[in-house]
Amino acid sequence: MAVLKEKSTKIMPYLFPVMEQTSILSLLFTRVDSSYFESSAGDKALIKLGKLRAVARKYNYRDRTAPIRTDDIRGGESIEVKFGGHAYSATELTDEHLTMDPVDLVTDVVGPQAEAVADDIEEDIRQAFNSLRAKLTLTFNTGDDPYDFAVDAMAELSGFKVAPVDDRFWLVGSNVARDVLKSDRITRYDSAGPSNEMALRRAVIGELAGLRVVQDLSVDPNYSLVSSQTGMLVATKAPDIPPTGAVSGAKMARNGTELRHIIDYDSQYLVTRSIVSTFSGITPVYDERKGGRGSDRMDLKEYADGVLPVSVRFARVNYNGTNAQA
Repeated sequence: MAVLKEKSTKIMPYLFPVMEQTSILSLLFTRVDSSYFESSAGDKALIKLGKLRAVARKYNYRDRTAPIRTDDIRGGESIEVKFGGHAYSATELTDEHLTMDPVDLVTDVVGPQAEAVADDIEEDIRQAFNSLRAKLTLTFNTGDDPYDFAVDAMAELSGFKVAPVDDRFWLVGSNVARDVLKSDRITRYDSAGPSNEMALRRAVIGELAGLRVVQDLSVDPNYSLVSSQTGMLVATKAPDIPPTGAVSGAKMARNGTELRHIIDYDSQYLVTRSIVSTFSGITPVYDERKGGRGSDRMDLKEYADGVLPVSVRFARVNYNGTNAQA
């Protein structure tokens, strides 16, 4: 096999398909890159979450005895994403290795590095699951009809105005998946992604009442969570390319994921270094609304001092009496 010395700009398009082959959780949630940021300062970035909302009223037909009423434009809320990690994979290739051994830089070096970065982000999401504050906790036990559970779960999310309906999923560990798969009402799901080889497509075991059922073998076997795609933001931001001519570097974003790849040469040790990296931030969306029927029903709910907000975009699930940690 010939030695390929590709530049980072040619390598970058290859990274994202490799990551999608190994990613499940990051593909389930909303991914945001620098193009979504309203502003950023330090380790934080603001992302617009809510749309602007106006109020419509009726004026008495053919009656001009009272002035019209004006209302404020509401909404346009932003959510703060904190970047708390720098996921990277770095390796060194000696002159002897590059010269004498059959190394394909793309498949033998950068491909495994992209997988490692994807796995690191997946682990960050699993850790975030354990601190989620959900307004709702559901129960699913062995012997329950998973179809009935799915109907109830969809109705609960709809009651909180969590939309759209077609981006909701039920994430399950292997024990929960076993009980789900016993249902004769589970239907095949064929639209998880454009590639038949994507990890997410392989993880989707079916659909119940419009709710995608996704198995993740990396979570606790008893873990279970119902969520909307908008329940969590998975933010990535590629670091800048170092300002030196000794570095071949490139940044690229695709489908809300942003990466950097750089290749440089250390003349002190006579090694070529390849590094794939990104800044990452995992942020649950806590945007419970006031509700009711007034004009302020879609305004964010206000909590008393010391009370933490909760999310209506996902629900924890007690399986056989336990709420397992991911």
